[in-house]
Amino acid sequence: MLNDSIQPHSKFDAAVVGGGLSGLLAAVLIAREGRSVVVYEQARQLGGRAMTTDDDGIQFNLGAHALYRSGDAFRLLSELQIAFHGAFPNPGTAVGYYRGREYTLPLTLRSLITTRLLSIREKWQLSRLLQSLPSLETKGLNGMSAAQWVAQKLGNGPLAHLISTLFRLTTYVADQNHLSAGAALEQLKLSLAGNVWYIDGGWQSIIEGLRHQAEKLGVQIRPRSHITTVEQGSDGITLALSNGAIDRADSVVMAVGPQAACSLLQLPADH
Repeated sequence: MLNDSIQPHSKFDAAVVGGGLSGLLAAVLIAREGRSVVVYEQARQLGGRAMTTDDDGIQFNLGAHALYRSGDAFRLLSELQIAFHGAFPNPGTAVGYYRGREYTLPLTLRSLITTRLLSIREKWQLSRLLQSLPSLETKGLNGMSAAQWVAQKLGNGPLAHLISTLFRLTTYVADQNHLSAGAALEQLKLSLAGNVWYIDGGWQSIIEGLRHQAEKLGVQIRPRSHITTVEQGSDGITLALSNGAIDRADSVVMAVGPQAACSLLQLPADH
C-alpha cells in the first residue's frame, strides 16, 4: 500500500499510462475538452507497437501495418486533422498454401468459382457468409471464442482454415481460443467494408502527428517514465513512479496490455 502522507509531485485531471497509438489518441481527445493530461511512456520513444524503424529509406512497422478505413482509428485521426497519407494495397493474384499445395484464394467472384481450394458446398457457405456478414449481429457472440464459432459454423476443412486465417490477419491474434468471436467478426466486417490503407512513412508518422497535436493542447508527455503502481485513494488515483515520484489524477487511462494493466493495478493476471 502507498503512504498517503507522501506529497504528490503533480496533479492532473487525467493520466494516460502508455504512449502508443491508443494512449496518444486518448490524451488528445481528453485534452481538447480543456482537461489537464499527462502521458507516461516507459520507453524513450513514443509509439509502442506503432513504432516504425527506417533501414536505408525503407520503413518497417513494429506492429500493425494496415489502417482500416472503416475503423474508429481512421475516423478519429481524420476528425482530429492528423495528417497521414496512404494507399490501398494491390494484392494482385492472391494465392495460399494448404496442406503443401498452392491454391488461388477466393477474393473475387471469378476466383471463388474457379478456385480448387474449396468444395462446391464450401463455396456456397462462403458466399452465404459474405452476404450475411454486413448485417450479422455479433454482440451475442462475445462469449464464444473465434475457434468455437468456426468449428460450429464451418467444421474443420479448408473453408474453416481460410476464415481462421482471415481472423488472424485482421485481428493480429494468433490464439483464437481466447479471441472473442464477436470481435473477430466485427474486425472482418471492417476489412471488407472499407479495405485498408498502407501508411506512407510508416505508422510513426501518425505517432508524430498525434504527439504534435497533444503538445499543442498542453499535454505533458513523459518518455522514460516507468509507473510501478496505480492505486485508487480517497482523494483520487495515485501513480507511483520508479524514480520515487508520486503523481495523482482524477482518472487514469490504461493504454497498455492486459498483463501490464493487472500488474500496475495489483490484480491477479487472470482477473
